[in-house]
Amino acid sequence: MPTPKLIIRDSHATINRDPATVEMPSGGLEIIADDGRTLFSLRLTPEGVLDLSAGSFCKHEGKIFDDRLLIAPRSSNCVTVRRPEYEDLRKIGATDTDAETGA
Repeated sequence: MPTPKLIIRDSHATINRDPATVEMPSGGLEIIADDGRTLFSLRLTPEGVLDLSAGSFCKHEGKIFDDRLLIAPRSSNCVTVRRPEYEDLRKIGATDTDAETGA
């Protein structure tokens, strides 16, 4: 299947009456953290599905984020996706086994 056409614009563009858009020929984009690593990676699939993934551990605005995504529904047409801050599992009483299994 061909790569779907993905066009983006700044979220305030309609308020500012800025018609500028940018085509993403790869069908995806990355939101970059302050340390240059990927904070979020988005891709539009040929089926019209938005595929969202976290990058690796990264540092952004003075915080270190781990590689998980926390997803919470806000309404029937909106979700909140965030990256939790990294916590050393040993500091919160987890065992080495918990760290390996993600428990």
